[in-house]
Amino acid sequence: MVMKNVVKTACAAVALALCVLALAGCAQPQVASDSPRVADVRLASTSAMTESSQNVEVKLVFDQPVSVAADAADDFEVLLNGSPLDGGAVALDVRGSADGVTFVLHPSSGASTAGGKGTFFALYQSGFSVAAKRADGALPSVTAVSGSCAVLDAPVEGTLPSGLTIEVADVRAGSTDDNLPAQTTFRVTSPALVRAITWFSPDGGATKLLKHNHTFADADAQDCAADLAKVVNEASGFGIVAKASGDVVTLTAVSVADGQTVDPVVVEGVGVEGGAYDASQGTGEGA
Repeated sequence: MVMKNVVKTACAAVALALCVLALAGCAQPQVASDSPRVADVRLASTSAMTESSQNVEVKLVFDQPVSVAADAADDFEVLLNGSPLDGGAVALDVRGSADGVTFVLHPSSGASTAGGKGTFFALYQSGFSVAAKRADGALPSVTAVSGSCAVLDAPVEGTLPSGLTIEVADVRAGSTDDNLPAQTTFRVTSPALVRAITWFSPDGGATKLLKHNHTFADADAQDCAADLAKVVNEASGFGIVAKASGDVVTLTAVSVADGQTVDPVVVEGVGVEGGAYDASQGTGEGA
């Protein structure tokens, strides 16, 4: 009789445990018609021009207020140039806020912080991807006020910013009547702030050229202007030459075409790609 009671008690405990698990499963946030969805993606690169201060952020902003659990990182897969992050050089922090989730790439504790040889924080060609781990895009750790979980319908992909920015100062269209080639002058308004390739296009994105930023901490706007001019002049096939003076770069078409304009742009952001990266051009310090 005692044995039967023990068995009954054990069976009851197992049944209770199964019920608790079932109820817990039902309590998980579910995808619904009012589930939060990504409305904006914001990218930023910052530093104090030192190794340890490098920071690159990708923020997913949702279309309604959200609550983000501490383990939200488990809902996402973050790739850099198509591969998982190299933990020896690049660390990832995932931070929640009232309007979204921010992914912060920064030097890991094992990354080198001084010049010379070592393992340095580097983003190389800066391609990134943020995707939901679940096939249906559900993000159980990111919930709306209603309790429904957020959805990331498709991976967010693009090119992370190096921090280098430009501002067009003057544009002259080509004129056959005046025998003047197209010409555009721009100023480098910020040097690269992190060790990442800057993808630069002198022709509105048709041609993408890479500028390395191995020694970003020692380069100012004038250095970057000179580098961009050099990159353009060493390339070929698109008919533009460059000249740098201080932090200003002048791009001039090599032939006259009526109405032509020269459109310099730094190719970075969501939904854009850099050019082809040749690892043989790199060094031990990365991009």
